[in-house]
Parts: sequence; structure tokens; C-alpha cells
Amino acid sequence: MRPFCLKSCLIASLAVLAMCLFCSPTGAQTDASSTSIVSTISADASDATGPSLPLFKAQSTLIEVPVVVTDKSGNSIHGLKRNDFTVLENGKEQKISFMEEVKAATGKMAMASAPGTFSNIYLQADQPHCVTAIVLDTINTPFSDQAYARSQLIKYLSKNISPGQAIMLLLISNKGLVTLSDLTTDSAAVVQALRKVNGEVSAMETFSGETQAMAANAGHTGIGIGSGMAGPMDLASPAAQLAPNGGAAISNMADTLSRLRNFLLSGDTVEAGYWQARATEVTFRSFLSIALSLSGIPGRKSVVWLTGGFPFLLDSPTARPSDSALSRLYVRTLEALNEAQISVYPVDARGIVDLPIADGSQRAMLFGPRLMGEATSLQELELSKTAMFNTFADMTGGKAFYNNNDLTSGIRHAVEDSSSYYLLGYYFDRRNKANWQKLQIKVQRPDVKVRARSGFLVAETAKERDLTQRPDINFAMDSPLDSTGVAFQVHLRAVGVDPNGMKKTAFEIVVPEAEVVDETNKNRFDVQFAWQTGTGGKFNRFQQGVKGALDAATLAKVRAEGVRYGNTLELQPDSYQLKFVVRDNLSGKIGSVSAPLALAK
Repeated sequence: MRPFCLKSCLIASLAVLAMCLFCSPTGAQTDASSTSIVSTISADASDATGPSLPLFKAQSTLIEVPVVVTDKSGNSIHGLKRNDFTVLENGKEQKISFMEEVKAATGKMAMASAPGTFSNIYLQADQPHCVTAIVLDTINTPFSDQAYARSQLIKYLSKNISPGQAIMLLLISNKGLVTLSDLTTDSAAVVQALRKVNGEVSAMETFSGETQAMAANAGHTGIGIGSGMAGPMDLASPAAQLAPNGGAAISNMADTLSRLRNFLLSGDTVEAGYWQARATEVTFRSFLSIALSLSGIPGRKSVVWLTGGFPFLLDSPTARPSDSALSRLYVRTLEALNEAQISVYPVDARGIVDLPIADGSQRAMLFGPRLMGEATSLQELELSKTAMFNTFADMTGGKAFYNNNDLTSGIRHAVEDSSSYYLLGYYFDRRNKANWQKLQIKVQRPDVKVRARSGFLVAETAKERDLTQRPDINFAMDSPLDSTGVAFQVHLRAVGVDPNGMKKTAFEIVVPEAEVVDETNKNRFDVQFAWQTGTGGKFNRFQQGVKGALDAATLAKVRAEGVRYGNTLELQPDSYQLKFVVRDNLSGKIGSVSAPLALAK
């Protein structure tokens, strides 16, 4: 595909926005006729190169905690006051800045759109909605259990869904995240989409249970093993395994056979470790996409995760993959889930699970007495799965459901929890704090159950937000879901044909002022605009950053008409999938909009 010509313009409120532009459009391909934008700097922009965040933002952050309060029967408790709650952070009581009882709305959650206009702005998104994302997981679920999970989900959707309940149906597969049904209140459409889903054999189930246990023990997926698990498997050379201690004779036959068994299984274990790492990456990229897609909808949201297991060993909230890339992805995902107020409800798709036992005398003859205790490690691995479900659910404020053939109960609880809850807020001092912060919410009422996330991560800083700018934009471009952290609209308009037959299409991005202008810090802004064209599996990406500060007159115009960014695409006749991304570099929030474009010859 021939690269398109960029003819840039930047508009605010139908006038030139006073700003400092720090780069011309950049991308995978450029055209010699590309022109940079002439900068117009406002009176206040002279100090725009200073800190992008005011001091109070660097040190204090508003923490919002959705809290579900029920009686012993699971019925919501209403009418609680602020002084009924106590918030403890790392055991220290915090001052509650605000408290609100939320009754989530129901109703249509379609995107706002018009001919030639594409948007990531949900209708009626100005108030909390009862939103549930249901995720079928085939990459971590045995094939034999996937059909049962689908049938249980169809059962629930056919009989239990409430009118106006917004549902999104997604699939985590070996190929990544797949959208089966966008956010909708039409449960019949969700069921129809679900019936078309076929199962797939997950890579891990092609390995024996003992290999999976050994791979977990070896730590190939990056998480350290819980205290109850055996130590790492020795993957030294075959000679060392068969002849330890410098080749001295081995008197203990059981030890010899155990080492022989380790040698025979070591190759499979390494391969299994690779696929576990792959499952970890796909799983958390999927959760990150879901979090970014729901971040623009206010209020608590539930994600029901129908799965057969956690992709790595999560024995505590402070555990991290040792692989640096997986660790960053995991931390970013947890941050995004918390920021979007998403609670995860893992539902074990396997139903009631029998703990494994040693399986025969031939195995004992081959592997020796030590391996008769092999069931112990498999049992520990199985038990650790339920512990991991509980840990992850607690970290996000959800609840795990397992060892129960009635999967619909877990789905029902997730929906109910996001329909009625309390939202508490307090200011967190970021200074000298990092990593996991433990939260505990208490209610001064007898016989009540309280559900809230058990803590939150402190990792992101202004410097880190700068470093993750390009990865964030690339992730949003690649995601099958549009991100809603920054709301905006895109208008497309045909503007003619050049002498070479290239079709000209103008686009304009319109961002509400409140999304990107920080009025608490001299009306500063720092925004990255990016766009992508694609056809036939090939994509070209371009971006432009703008930053500065607005004077009072320009701010008034921007409030009325938004921040507007315009550009012109010149493309050969074909069918394209366009994607536009806006990132607020001050906050790290991001939004994206997909738009199909068909250019006839």
C-alpha cells in the first residue's frame, strides 16, 4: 500500500488552539510532502516545559473503593452512613473523604454514533450502570470442561438475566481475546453468539499432570512456589542427574529412579513452562483490554471468568512473574482493573474436581517409592488453584466460585454485586510508598458481610507514564476492544481525489475539554493523537503529540466545543480498518475508536 500524505491541522473550538507542539506526525511510513504544524503558544505556555503534574497530584491520589455490603442471606444492606464505615490502609485508619450509596442503572449501553461519526462514548454513561463482562477461557480450561461451561452459561442467560442488564461476552483463546458480543442488553443475542462458540484444546492439557506440576515447581512461568510445594526441579545435564556427586556410585535405587524420571520429563517440563508463560501473557493482555474498554463507564463492574485454572502460581498479592515483561504486564493489568473499578469473579469451569491420586503399580515400578508420593505434588497444585482463585478475586473485590457443578450461582452473584454497593473515597499519600497496599473495610453493623478489594498497587509514576506512552498506544491499537479511558468522537468526510487517483478522506477527532485539560494546574494539557490505517493485514501507524496551557479565552471555547484535531488521509481505493487513539499523557488514560472505511474505485 502506498503511504498516504499527511496534511495536518489542529483546531480548537473552530479556532487555532493555543498550544506548544513538540513534534510533527511520525509513523511507520511518511511522505515527503508531510508538513509540520505551525505552533501558536499561549501566554501561559512559556513554563509548559516544567513538571507535567502539580505537586499535590504527585503525592496524593484519590482512592475509590467500591464496597458491597450484604446480610447473611446475600441481600444488600441499604441506608448506611459514612460513619458506619472504617477504612484501614496497611492497618492504619484513613479519613473517608466521601461516601455514596450506588444503585446502578440499567438500560441501553450502545455507543453514540451518527453517519460518518464513530465514537467510544456510551449513551447514558454519565451514571453507574450494572455492567457484567462474561469471559469464556479456553486457553486455561480443559477441552472436556468447556462445553459444560457454555451450557451453564446459556442456562443462566436464558432464565436469569434481568431486563436492561448490560452484558459483554468475550473469549480468551490460544489466539488471544475475541469479542463474541459487544456490550448489549439483548440476552437473546448473547445466547445466539454463545451457541456458535467451538471449544479448543488448550496447549497445557497436552502435557501430563505430573509434567504440569513439575513445570509449576520449576517456576518457568515466573512465580515462586508456595511454601507447601516441592522445590525446583534440577534441570542439569543428564550425566549430572544420573551420576551426582562426581559420578560416585548411587546406592539408593529410589533416588536413581527419581533422577531418571526427572531426566525423561525435563524436556516436556521446559516446553510446558513455555506454554504456561504464553497462557499468562494472553490471559493478562486480555484482562488489560477488558479493563481499558470498560474504564470510561462509571461505577463498579463485574467480570465473570469461566476458567479451568490460573495461568501462574499466585500465592500472595505481592507475587510477581520473575520474567520482567510478564511482571510489567501483570502489574499494569492490576492497576487498570482497579482504576476501572472492575471486580473479577473466577468460576471454576470444571465444577466438582476430585483430587488426583497415584495411578497404578506400573508407575510405581518405573518411578520408584518417591513417585508414589507424586499425588502429593499434584494435590498441592490442584489445591493451589483454588487458593489462586481466591487471591485474585480478593485483590479485585470479587469472589471465587469452585468445587460446585452449579456454575450459574457464581454468575448470578457477580451481577447482583454490581447492582447495589457503596463507593468510598480517601486520599492516598504516594510518598515513600510502592508495591501492594493492603486495604481493609469494616462496617459498624452486626451480622453483615463486606466485599471490597483487599488492596491496590502503587507502581505508576509520572516518569513511568512517559516511558509507557508508546507501548500504551500500540496496545490500544492492537486490542480487539476500543478503550474508553479518554472519550472522543471521530468524524470522517470525503474531500476529493488527487491526480494519481488517491482518495482523500478528512478526519477530525473531537475530545471533550474535561478529558484532557487539567484546570487545577494552569489549564495544562499533554495529548498524544495516533491513527492507523490497515488493509490486507498490513498497517501504517502515525502519531502527533501536543502540549501546553490554555489562556482563559481559549479555555472557554474549548469547554464549549472540545479539543479538535484534524488531518487528511490519502489512500488508494480499497476497504480499510481505521483506528484512532488519544492518550492523555498527564494521567496515562487512553481511548481508542475503530472505524471502517470503504473507498470505491
